[in-house]
Amino acid sequence: MIFLQTKIPRDILHAMNIRKPFEEKIKNDTAKPKYHFSSPSGLLLDVWGGIYKDSKYHLFYDTNYDNDPRRMAGAVAHLVSDDMISWQELPFALVPEEKEKGELNLNDGFIVMDKQNKPLMFYTRCFEDINVNREHVAVRGSDDLLLWERINNNKAVLTMDNHGGPQFLSTWSDVVLFTENDRTFMIISKCTRTDDNQDMIPIYEAVDDTLLKWEYKGVFLEHTGECINFVKIKDKWVLIYSPYNNPRYFVGSFDINNYKFNVEKQGILSYGYVSQGCKLYDISRGFYATSTFKGEGDNTYIMGWISGFMDTMDWNGCVSYPRMLDLDKENNLIMQPAKALENLRKEEIEFNDTVDLGRSFELDITAKLQPNESFEIGIEDSFKLEIKNNHFRFNDIEFDFECSECLDIKMYVDVTVAEIFLCGGKVSVSRCFKQIKDRTPVTLKTEGKIIKAKAYKF
Repeated sequence: MIFLQTKIPRDILHAMNIRKPFEEKIKNDTAKPKYHFSSPSGLLLDVWGGIYKDSKYHLFYDTNYDNDPRRMAGAVAHLVSDDMISWQELPFALVPEEKEKGELNLNDGFIVMDKQNKPLMFYTRCFEDINVNREHVAVRGSDDLLLWERINNNKAVLTMDNHGGPQFLSTWSDVVLFTENDRTFMIISKCTRTDDNQDMIPIYEAVDDTLLKWEYKGVFLEHTGECINFVKIKDKWVLIYSPYNNPRYFVGSFDINNYKFNVEKQGILSYGYVSQGCKLYDISRGFYATSTFKGEGDNTYIMGWISGFMDTMDWNGCVSYPRMLDLDKENNLIMQPAKALENLRKEEIEFNDTVDLGRSFELDITAKLQPNESFEIGIEDSFKLEIKNNHFRFNDIEFDFECSECLDIKMYVDVTVAEIFLCGGKVSVSRCFKQIKDRTPVTLKTEGKIIKAKAYKF
């Protein structure tokens, strides 16, 4: 896909040119995953804006393109892919309007096709002056999603000072839009009321089809975190957010008359949030700050930001592999690797006690474990996965989980990062680790009975 530079606004080209020397410096870092899209330089964070259009998947992420220590989320970077695995980076969608508006950070947003089937983006404007409250800004996109222009005379569509609802503390960020019964709603995360210190997610309804005028309708849910998603799966609505800990999910129904989300079931979306310092960032967040979207065949996909890379050059963060979302009969949220990942398989190997799989591979294992029987997978000093008595441990991540007598594991390893799925996708874990050395064997040990043990080299 080739784009003429003359089409790209000057401020975007300038920002991309600032980043080029940093990219050149780190592009050959051996700690970079081979099949995940990882940060070209600096910090990649918060994956958002996933959308499937014209047979292509688009995804956006926040990046500190100039390594400015005052900010984390500078430019809005843009990726495109045919399969959600091989990503091409497009020109930045937006950079801060520092001189015109005093913008410092462009926080997570949302992309929707409006009533005229035109792309419309919303993002949170954060100011260099910390005494100026945040605003939500609308941006019109070209049909190919390449060019983006702030609209509404560059004015915010909602401001903390005048949004029709209660006063909030200063965060108020990360917009999500959804439609029910041909009505369009907006919810916003990171909200805490100033009068009673209560966390909440406010809800607004579009006044007209322009989606530029909104009316406050009340409290959607008395929870909050950051980077919320709200998506319909089968006949249920699913809310996902990242609460500065392992991201959570809630399954329930949306009461359109009272503007309330009624929770029927909740759980942990993914494990991996640990307070272990790493380069450019002080917390390893695992699979975090996610984006859900409908794709080919109306399947529901989710992708997220994985951070916590260690011993790297001046970069941190990657985009996860694509995952499919579904609900089981008990309305538990199921998250499984997308079928497109099968295209990465180059060689199938029967996995015995010890085997060299290279630096990027997939494991598909089913084992029957009796109480007190252990199960282990490891690679020297990179990682060790241990399961016993329904207790899981992967390096410094550990938790208890419910599982049947037959334990099934799908594990995707890529140089310095692992994505793990247990119990048919009810449980998932993501974690970075020290890079795998060439020709380092993977070991499998268990006191239980192996029913299936396949490995695929990538």
